[in-house]
Amino acid sequence: MVAVAERLSGLLRPGDTLARLSGDEFVVLCEDLDDHRQAELIAARIDAALEPPFALVDAEVRVTASTALDLCPEQGAPARPLGLEA
Repeated sequence: MVAVAERLSGLLRPGDTLARLSGDEFVVLCEDLDDHRQAELIAARIDAALEPPFALVDAEVRVTASTALDLCPEQGAPARPLGLEA
């Protein structure tokens, strides 16, 4: 999980937040996005960062992500799921 967190944090913008919720679940908070396309590009970068295998002592492990995106257009407005799964 440390190696996954390192890969993810290396691709985020200054001001973005990466948090591990539990087990193998991470959340990325990206503020100040202009539109949903920017969120989709960040999700694609996450998928690309996880594509190379992780080297363990005696094996290589591949990790995949299931991605969901929510946008809040105005402060306090309910999130609007985009319905994207990777």
